[in-house]
Amino acid sequence: MPQVYQWGSTVYEGEVQHGLRHGYGTLSFTDSPVVYEGQWWHGKRHGCGTLYYDMDRAAYYEGEWQDDLKHGQGSSVYPSGNSYCGSWVHDKREGRGTMTWANKGQLYCGMWADNMPNGPGEHVWQQGMPGAQTANHAAHVMHNRYVGMFKHGKRHGEGALWYSSGARYEGQWDSDRKQGNGVYIFEDGTVFAGRFTADRPVLQEGAMLGAVDTFAAELPGAAAPAAAAAPGEG
Repeated sequence: MPQVYQWGSTVYEGEVQHGLRHGYGTLSFTDSPVVYEGQWWHGKRHGCGTLYYDMDRAAYYEGEWQDDLKHGQGSSVYPSGNSYCGSWVHDKREGRGTMTWANKGQLYCGMWADNMPNGPGEHVWQQGMPGAQTANHAAHVMHNRYVGMFKHGKRHGEGALWYSSGARYEGQWDSDRKQGNGVYIFEDGTVFAGRFTADRPVLQEGAMLGAVDTFAAELPGAAAPAAAAAPGEG
């Protein structure tokens, strides 16, 4: 039968074995809204359980645990409203998972390593503000979409980026910049196929490309997923 134990501000109600939390139980604190409900193994969170971070239980992690760490499959909703659902390894986002940045209109689905997008993935983000209205009052939200390889949270390797303007780039990337061989199709259908360096096409001396100014004013939203900037939460 579950017992209630209290020492200082810590309260535990649940199963115990040999003086350790073992089985199913709830750990809470009189001076903090943090609550854990779930399985224990020899005093550690282990198995399936939910960790709530706030009084309203709006921010939480629900999923698998191993040796007191998030490990396996789980879902987390952060105080910011951002959310992640997928694989965890030793308390970090690692493996396949999906992250949504609620206030930034961003979504990343793909592989992770050390809390950052790493490997093949898809990043979609909005250009313009949700709720903005066009002349006919239709919602005006344009989406940018990158599908390809990531490294340490940045576009790196082979990938394709579709801009909300209608332009498209397919080719090689290096740390979020076009670098190497690639094809850029402008909004007007003009095609440049060749080498890129530092995010811009490499032109022969004297050559002109009518829409080349597009590169100088590419969408400010064409950054890496927000997770790269804030690995602790995203």
